[in-house]
Amino acid sequence: MYFQRKNILLYLINISFLLSADAENITHSSTQLHHEFQTTGQIQSTLPLSIKTPFAGRIKEIFVHDGQIIQKGEPLFAMDDETTSTQIKNSLKQQKAKHDATEVKMHQAKEQLTLINDAIHTLTAALERAVYRQDDEESHSLSQQIQHEKEKRDRLETQYQLYLQTLNQQRHQIENLQLNQLKRHSNQQNNLVLSKVSGTISHVRPPSHRTLPNKSPVCRITPTQPYEIKVTLPKKLAYLFKNHHHWVAQHDAHTLTLNSYELKASSDKIVAFFDYDLPEAPKTSTISLLIKDDSSH
Repeated sequence: MYFQRKNILLYLINISFLLSADAENITHSSTQLHHEFQTTGQIQSTLPLSIKTPFAGRIKEIFVHDGQIIQKGEPLFAMDDETTSTQIKNSLKQQKAKHDATEVKMHQAKEQLTLINDAIHTLTAALERAVYRQDDEESHSLSQQIQHEKEKRDRLETQYQLYLQTLNQQRHQIENLQLNQLKRHSNQQNNLVLSKVSGTISHVRPPSHRTLPNKSPVCRITPTQPYEIKVTLPKKLAYLFKNHHHWVAQHDAHTLTLNSYELKASSDKIVAFFDYDLPEAPKTSTISLLIKDDSSH
């Protein structure tokens, strides 16, 4: 019941955000199955795309060559993340060793605290007897010992809290490393890089067995379609774009495919790019579009 109420509240908040999109010159209509945005897009010339490695690793195989014409969705190259996986495995092993060492120190500190508290209890009882006997000299000596033990306890309690804080941080780091390890085991398809556009291949990197850094250039693609449509939307629509993955744009009777989108933190906007699949060359720099979630098709 709690999650149902939470989902309803999020939906109502989302609707209120979308209704306020009139200020951005975007109108929105929604049903339970669809989201639609009436807006305009900017027609611009396409530029060669630089295709880069999605993570640090070795290129296992390159499937394209210079001058080759490739279709959208075809494989470009395959990554071998064995080096990265080994690095994660080694980091996980080191982090677990640090965690175990910290845990031992924390248990030792806890045992010492128990001994100190026992000593303080014993000294306090002896002090009470000395005071009862009115033995000032022994009372003074016992009071100093108790004070000394309490100071040791305070320092040890501070150290214990530091061990506890370090232990929690190390556990968090171990969980993150284990999560990365699981992702690499369960998402092996991510090692295959596919083309996002149709076009001509150039600047193919020569084969190499060395490990490449993340986002290393592998090749370029000059798109077959000379134009693309750029659409700018308010950041408040980011939730919809992240949770609905079948966005299309309609112009008259033509349906245009979403190529990519990105969140511009500096301008607080979403910038989406649609393929220009219209039968004739553009006559103006702007175009009216109906952007919709086509998930049901």
